[in-house]
Amino acid sequence: MSDMVSGTTPYPRLFSPTTLRARDLRNRIVLTAHTTSLGQDGIPGSRAMGYYCARARGGAGLIVLEPLPVLPSAGVTPQNYRFEDPRFVPALRELVAALHGHGSLVIQQLYHLGRNADPDATMRELWGPSPEPAPNGGRVRSIDELDIAELIDGHVRAASAALSAGVDGIECMFAYDTLVDGFLSDARNARDDDYGGSLENRSRLGREILERLRELLGPDPVLGFTISSSLPSYVDAAVALVDACDVDYVGVGNGDYDNLHLLIPPTEVEPGFGVPFAAAVRGRLPSSVLVIAEGRINDPAIAEHALQTEACDLAGMTRALIADPELPRKAAHGRAEEIRLCVADNLCIARRLRKFPIACLQNPNVGFEAEPRETRARPNASP
Repeated sequence: MSDMVSGTTPYPRLFSPTTLRARDLRNRIVLTAHTTSLGQDGIPGSRAMGYYCARARGGAGLIVLEPLPVLPSAGVTPQNYRFEDPRFVPALRELVAALHGHGSLVIQQLYHLGRNADPDATMRELWGPSPEPAPNGGRVRSIDELDIAELIDGHVRAASAALSAGVDGIECMFAYDTLVDGFLSDARNARDDDYGGSLENRSRLGREILERLRELLGPDPVLGFTISSSLPSYVDAAVALVDACDVDYVGVGNGDYDNLHLLIPPTEVEPGFGVPFAAAVRGRLPSSVLVIAEGRINDPAIAEHALQTEACDLAGMTRALIADPELPRKAAHGRAEEIRLCVADNLCIARRLRKFPIACLQNPNVGFEAEPRETRARPNASP
């Protein structure tokens, strides 16, 4: 990040600029998409503005905004954004402009959470590739071709709203036991139509979504997707989607809702454990398609090593940036010893799973970045 690095840095690869579909990235640090539950009545309000701006101001090169449900049946929390609300696009436009002003590239993630959607939040039935018991009771309904058409159209409409707000591109969440991840899974997809059986068929839904989105985006905006190493065929699936679709990057996550210890690894999981899984994808894709690694990359030294060894092109450091939004600036200026490291206590995800806004054991300011410090005193504190 040329505006932040003076002289030499111990992390030359991490702070080397790169491009994402001809858009400049000032460094390789990514705030990956995560549900903050900071939404205010379906739109990003002042709390989201403060939260994301703190990470952009601190130097994150790429910010992927939290997942936007593409259909009413898709979400996971009452605080999810609602793209069809007439207030959504103006609010998102204000947020994106602010993040651009701080030098970050901004991507909007889209998803349908499938069997892991929250029926209490959505008041809808659960969708899946095949009938099966729902994780929290009830049943998952196998979606038909009309549902698939509605799903694809939902991605297009949600992406159109985000693009009109000025985002630099769109990311599709095909990881973590979401609906498309279920279609990709040989274990969960028992269909006997064109969307089941071979990998070519199981990846058809993902291809159709990406193809329609590229048609909408045209030649300039960024298009990416995420996939999870918990899918046994994740490398082959990533290759199949990249070969068939005009995408710019692939994010490689870990775990799913049945394996939260891999999706949101706790402190006993080795830092950087997800890097080798990203490396397996990096080794199979053309160099023009960037790969994001994640999985307890809580230290710039871990990110630097992953980049130097060409295991990935970008480093997802989300919880590290929750704990310390200034991590990029401190690392770039040779002040790594001042970084407040994420210790993977997982208060963040524990709060989110209970439908509360995220918080952080290391950083009590999370979610309150927009409030002046003097307003946060205890009500009965002495003057």
